[in-house]
Amino acid sequence: LTELAFQLQKQNRLGSQETNKGGWHSSNILEENHEELKKLKKEITQYLQTYHSEIFQGMKFKGNVVQSLANMWVNINEKHHYNEWHIHAGSTLSGTYYIKHDGSAENGNITFKNPIGTYVSMAHWPEGMVEETNEITSRLIHVIPKPNMLLIFPAWLEHKADPGNRRKSW
Repeated sequence: LTELAFQLQKQNRLGSQETNKGGWHSSNILEENHEELKKLKKEITQYLQTYHSEIFQGMKFKGNVVQSLANMWVNINEKHHYNEWHIHAGSTLSGTYYIKHDGSAENGNITFKNPIGTYVSMAHWPEGMVEETNEITSRLIHVIPKPNMLLIFPAWLEHKADPGNRRKSW
């Protein structure tokens, strides 16, 4: 997959300007016919079905709802490159898959805004009472990526890719 990512970048040096600052963002690669990508798409689709059945358990839908991939792209970020805060409008679920990452915060986290973090910190506790929050009460949730890590999350959940401080391409 790493080879495919750099091959796509070589084919379209400009890429697409979305939320990326520096770095490179491909166009939609959903239809790319690459063996490893086909395997990844199949695996992601299975995880989407699991996520759907667990998270939306007990909900009633008109007809049979099946989660499927609608768009897929590659980001290549180098030193000081990042992606600004954003959501994925028009989708139910979003995700990110890390082909390469050294697993260090120094090389950039993915950060999520906790939609209830502000309310929890303001409404539940008197000012100055909380010295340190946890994952549930924090306004921001930082996840340190690892190679081959897949994260699936609600498309409305605001997130960003923090800048990395290393020279390698990821």
